[in-house]
Amino acid sequence: MAKKDPTNEIFLLQKIGKAGSKSAGSALTSMLKKKVDASTPDIQVLPAKSIDIMFEKSGPQTGVVLNLAGDVSGALALLFGRQDALGMIDALSGNKEGSTRFVGEYNQSVLKEVGNIVCNAYLNALCATFRLTVKTEPPQLIYNLSQPFSGLLGQAAENVQEVIMIETSFEVEGVRSRGKILFLFDEKSFDKLMSKV
Repeated sequence: MAKKDPTNEIFLLQKIGKAGSKSAGSALTSMLKKKVDASTPDIQVLPAKSIDIMFEKSGPQTGVVLNLAGDVSGALALLFGRQDALGMIDALSGNKEGSTRFVGEYNQSVLKEVGNIVCNAYLNALCATFRLTVKTEPPQLIYNLSQPFSGLLGQAAENVQEVIMIETSFEVEGVRSRGKILFLFDEKSFDKLMSKV
């Protein structure tokens, strides 16, 4: 495991969070033609084994996951609790708040498009900070996932020791939804990142 400087680690993650949220907000605003504010209230590096326990308390998760390859490998996910996912769909689709009751085919496409934009905004911020080249696969929809960590990665989860979690808040025309960005790098890739801190 790479030796880390906690002060520099927090500074760099905050920098990535700020740049990622700014880019995500701008991209969504441009796409939707309505103001979207995005912010990062909290950023943590957590033991991988604690992720499922944490999400068990907040219920099944819905969102997208993108597999990563290049200078680092693993996956990147944007996950929402059920009510936040439905609220996000309402806000982005121009629906009255509370009108979306389930994630149908159209709503799935909304989540995938938004998730792709948001995840790539944060990934680009991370790549710019650490000077990395990383490619993504098309986003996959995650629906009502009860074990986000092991469910996202399957057997590959065994290679992930620590997870970068960025809590993200979106506000569209007064409607707020909260989600979580998870950087799920394998141990070798995570150590490569931390060696640059």
